[in-house]
Amino acid sequence: MYIVKVMQYERHHTLGVFDTEANALNFIKQIPHIEIEQYQIEGVEEPFVDYSINRDHLGDYEEIHYNGKQVPITKHMFVPNERISVFVIPVVYMDSAETGLVDDATQVDAYLVTNEEVESYIDKREFLARKIMEEAVARGFRNIERAYAGSEDGEAIIAIDASGNSRFLTHLDASLVDQFEFNDEENLQKIIRSTFE
Repeated sequence: MYIVKVMQYERHHTLGVFDTEANALNFIKQIPHIEIEQYQIEGVEEPFVDYSINRDHLGDYEEIHYNGKQVPITKHMFVPNERISVFVIPVVYMDSAETGLVDDATQVDAYLVTNEEVESYIDKREFLARKIMEEAVARGFRNIERAYAGSEDGEAIIAIDASGNSRFLTHLDASLVDQFEFNDEENLQKIIRSTFE
């Protein structure tokens, strides 16, 4: 199932729920003054499609017509002079007969990780954080802490080295986690060495 939402900062409005993504996209095309932009992102095969509405183009009262239904939409739902983003959001229908791991992604700090990989990702991330912090203690660092959780770049390990200098050691991000595999001591030591260079 798919939800269509319009969002502008903290203003969120759900416009409808659809059985298929194609139906949700057909609904979006019926929104008055919808602007559709396609562009390519390097390394991604499918083009990225951005849906938005210029608030200033919306009338005092308009309707979205779809499948015999009318959904009111008005410029008064939003703040002036700002674009309105339109999103298709996949949701899992929990009453379906399907079983198993939900096919989606989970946010881990600043990064989305597929549900198939999230448990392993967290295990590796936490293991690496412990090992790097243990190594910092062994090297005489003090005030070792995990900081910046929730920031745009994500959580990191910082400390004060033996000379009294503040040191940024590493981000606990996907680029760090993806380098690591359990039971590969040589690779672990390489990661630790590069953290303290």
